[in-house]
Amino acid sequence: MSYYKWVNDAKVIKYSFKKKIIQFNEHSKWFQNKLKSKKTKMFILELGSLPIGQIRFDFKKNNTAMIDYSLDPIARNRGWGKKLISLGIKKIYKTGVKKISAEVRPENIKSISIFKKLGFSENKFKLKNSYTLNK
Repeated sequence: MSYYKWVNDAKVIKYSFKKKIIQFNEHSKWFQNKLKSKKTKMFILELGSLPIGQIRFDFKKNNTAMIDYSLDPIARNRGWGKKLISLGIKKIYKTGVKKISAEVRPENIKSISIFKKLGFSENKFKLKNSYTLNK
């Protein structure tokens, strides 16, 4: 249920590319497909037993993974985004991934800052910025 709550959070929608509320049935089907997929790895960051964020890697060609993450509103602006991505990167590199990519809306200053601090290279475009980290 946390994933569903997070995907429909106002800030997540504001910075998403689709910019719409996802219906539960649609999300449930997507979520089940992701859980079954060998091309996806998903992780939840917990503080004690409290889930505070999620990170997902979708495997692409050439040992590349596309990253997606979100934080619970209670965890924002506390350094958890950087921690979540750092931990996720360490885990995903163990699978043989050599390159991690992310797409971020230009107005999502917090995510842009995190990716830059973690050493991702930046390519700016009109509707999205692309970030890449090579192992």
